[in-house]
Parts: sequence; structure tokens; C-alpha cells
Amino acid sequence: METLMELNPAQIDAYNLLREKILECLESVDEPLLPGNDYDPDVVLEVAYNEMPRLTTALRGVLKDHESDRDGHCQACGYRKIGDRFEPTPWPCPVVNSVHAYIQDPGRFYQYCPHRDGFYG
Repeated sequence: METLMELNPAQIDAYNLLREKILECLESVDEPLLPGNDYDPDVVLEVAYNEMPRLTTALRGVLKDHESDRDGHCQACGYRKIGDRFEPTPWPCPVVNSVHAYIQDPGRFYQYCPHRDGFYG
């Protein structure tokens, strides 16, 4: 059975740096592709051509990691604490549910972050 791991300050800093780098990458892709931004169409096409395969591959990888095992539990999420015991996370897990929700309604993300800098900063 998995146990909850406490992160030390160095690990927390490393995860925050990783998150920051991922968000910077997304921002560099997002900015020229959002409606209303006045970028040269050739720049938009180049960003879409070069970056969209990377992003879809990353998303496919996340979904592959979060597949169901033969017992109907998420292979990546492990165990969750319920009261005083741990149980396997059922599939679809919160990660798969979130991916599905944001693909079905991308405006849901921006509804809570009307100015993207509030999310990225």
C-alpha cells in the first residue's frame, strides 16, 4: 500500500520550477494562437505546426498513464485516503475527468482566469 510522502523544501522548489517552465512553454504557444492577438499569420501557422504535435503527444501521454487497470482503478493515481484507510483511485480518475471537462468546454478554464497572467503568475 502506498503511503503519503511529505516533500522537503528543495523538492517543493523543484516542482514549482518545473511547473513554471511548463506554464512558460504553454504561454509561448498560447499567446500567438489566442483570438484577438495581432500576430502575423505565418507566425501563427509556424507555432501551430511546430508546437501542436508536442502538446497533443503530452496530453496523450497523460491519458496513457491514467488508464484503467483490469480492476477498474487508475494505474497512475495510486491510492487515496478515505477516512483512516487508503483505497485505490477508481477510473476515470480526477485527471481523466479534468482533461475531458476542459476539452468539452475550454472556456471553463478561462472563466476562472479571465486574465491569464493571474494563472501563470
